[in-house]
Amino acid sequence: MREIDNERLGLLIACERKKRGWTQSKLAESLMVSDKAVSKWERGLGCPDVDILPKIAAVFQISLDSLLNGDLAENKQQNVGL
Repeated sequence: MREIDNERLGLLIACERKKRGWTQSKLAESLMVSDKAVSKWERGLGCPDVDILPKIAAVFQISLDSLLNGDLAENKQQNVGL
């Protein structure tokens, strides 16, 4: 089993949040966490709790695998046939 790369995960969360024009507070509110938690994740200083990860994936409409890998290439491949 591979370890989660907090920095890569944080960059993906920040990128997806910014793509939507959301503040850290708006994302935090939708996940029912503090904006300080979102900031911590985005800076790679921690990882969201396991129960929050599927919620983050759902909010951003990406796969959980892509979220955990910190890479959206997998989603692009899945959506090619749509």
